Amino acid sequence: MNYCAGLCPLHVAGIPGLAASFHTAVLNLIKANNADAATDSCCVPTQRHPLSLLYYDRDSNIVKTDIPDMIVDACGCT
Repeated sequence: MNYCAGLCPLHVAGIPGLAASFHTAVLNLIKANNADAATDSCCVPTQRHPLSLLYYDRDSNIVKTDIPDMIVDACGCT
């Protein structure tokens, strides 16, 4: 439903707490040591929650379904 967009400059992507994962830290080390690999990081979801849906099934029963990780709550850098 929601998404993250935009670029994260290297100085922002490297701030502890803003990185999305250990993968982020490794990529930042590669970028810092190799000018050819120095591409900008991008925004990715770091926190999500489910989307609840109510609908009628074929037998006209009301059904509630939760679709996991559908709504983005927070963004971070790759």
